[in-house]
Amino acid sequence: MTLPAAELNQTDEGYAVYFSQDPATTVAALLCEIAEQGDTLLDLRVERPTLEERFLEITGSAPATVPVAAPVAATTGGTR
Repeated sequence: MTLPAAELNQTDEGYAVYFSQDPATTVAALLCEIAEQGDTLLDLRVERPTLEERFLEITGSAPATVPVAAPVAATTGGTR
C-alpha cells in the first residue's frame, strides 16, 4: 500500500511500520483505505521520535519523520 507523505520502513511482529513527515495526512489516507476495503482497524500507533532520533535529525544524520504503525492485515485486506 502506498500512503501519502510516508514510506514503509519495516514489517515487524504483525505490523507495517511507516515513517511519515505528515502523520495527519498519512493516518487519514490509511483510514480511508481500510474503509474502502471493508476492513476493521484493531490497532494504530502514532509515535513521536525518540530523543536519539531527534538528535540525529538535528545533526543532519536522519530525516524528520514520525513512525505510524498499522496491523499488516489492515494493509493487505484481511481482518486482524
